[in-house]
Amino acid sequence: MNYVEKVLPFFPKAHIYRNDEIIIEPKNNVYFRVDNINNDHEFDCKMLEWLSRPSCKGLTPYWIKFMRRGLNGYFCKNWSQDDMREIYTRLGNGVNRTLCSKFINSGFDINILKASPNEK
Repeated sequence: MNYVEKVLPFFPKAHIYRNDEIIIEPKNNVYFRVDNINNDHEFDCKMLEWLSRPSCKGLTPYWIKFMRRGLNGYFCKNWSQDDMREIYTRLGNGVNRTLCSKFINSGFDINILKASPNEK
């Protein structure tokens, strides 16, 4: 699967770098590994797990909005910065893949994240 083609409409500078990393936004070094992805669902999990943080914190306001707009576009959603904080808190950095899959399979029902225990 050519994952770059999937994200280019939303992250126009995305590209694959050596070591099987997809660089989503080069200026801010936003990336994740793709060598252990076997299907689209796993790719979607990685998108949420690794792009939720720069979509709500850690970058300048301009880049936070850029990242959130791209993630919203990719998933056809309209998540707010608060929603992205919730996603990052519960799913960020791959902390809970089971919950991430459940969230995706629910059609991205944010209440599933809010209802889950704080423990990861």
